[in-house]
Amino acid sequence: MNRTSTTVGALFALLLVVANARVGMAVELAPGDILVSDTNMDALIRVDPVTGDRTLVSSNKLGTGKGFRFPLDMEFPGDGSVLVCDLNQESLLRVDPATGNRVVVATKGVGKGLPIRAPRATLLDLDGSVIIADSVLDALLRVDPVTGDRTRITGDGIGDGPRFENVMGIARLPDGQLVAADSSLNGVFRIDPATGNRTVVSSNQIGSGPRYVDPFDVVVTNDGTVLVLNFVPVINRDGTEPAILRVDLSTGDRTVLSGVGAGEGVAFRAPAGLAIAADGSLIVIDPARDRVFRVDPSTGDRVVISSAEVGTGPVFVSPRRIAIVPGGSSGSMDALPIQIAAVVAGVGIVALLIAWVRRRPAA
Repeated sequence: MNRTSTTVGALFALLLVVANARVGMAVELAPGDILVSDTNMDALIRVDPVTGDRTLVSSNKLGTGKGFRFPLDMEFPGDGSVLVCDLNQESLLRVDPATGNRVVVATKGVGKGLPIRAPRATLLDLDGSVIIADSVLDALLRVDPVTGDRTRITGDGIGDGPRFENVMGIARLPDGQLVAADSSLNGVFRIDPATGNRTVVSSNQIGSGPRYVDPFDVVVTNDGTVLVLNFVPVINRDGTEPAILRVDLSTGDRTVLSGVGAGEGVAFRAPAGLAIAADGSLIVIDPARDRVFRVDPSTGDRVVISSAEVGTGPVFVSPRRIAIVPGGSSGSMDALPIQIAAVVAGVGIVALLIAWVRRRPAA
């Protein structure tokens, strides 16, 4: 074999390695990507919304920094990082998706204010701060993502109204007020963030419709519709099935948007996380089925878009929470141009090197 062919072969081998370097590594998240926290794997997993393929973004084996011990809710502050609350670490962590590295943003000893005890839900506020629902403090905390400083918004002496019991999901209403799903109260709060005042607006005693049994998450659509995810563990069924409930905050009334008897497709078993995609469809994570669903909000129809049978990559073990990377549609093709560019650039380099080798005199 001559020197030219040997050099070309080696260069093409190197090119293939470079072009595929993203396969086993954490990747840049693209708008519309789905991010799942898995509390058994102690990991964040990216799900391609088109193919269902799964890629490990950060775990105790991928990336450096404080390890996960029960990662839950995730927020995107707009700088390319992901903010993650970790229940057992009693912390808010910042994750770099490009490396998987983790940095503590707020915990005991990092930032001033009340220590975080049991962070279960988060909300990125309009000013860039992160609101955390803490089930031990029975309060909502506002966290500065730069300093880690914490202030109480409501709960335990701040604001009037019924006490929180176990807030599992929080969202923002169009008027700037907050809405929270409380799994122990089995109801929904409205919170005024300016005063901290709390009002129960829907519960098993307020409004009609399906019973709440462990409501685990809440979202607000672009038109202001409040949707609550009714977890309903198997041992507490009593005729109530897991579902996405549409809630009228003025009356407390509830209707089933998707669940048994509403919508076609595989039934939920114990849905725990709910998010809204850019196209308006609903994305649900079900840890009892280890599946990601896409739900049509107009029909309630459910389609499995990622599971052990749908998509490739790490298989979910205990997927718990879900978030959508903002800024785009539900497609996920942003990584493709990067790889194409790498290949094109590499081919150009190879061509130049071949020409150089051919011009050199043989030894």
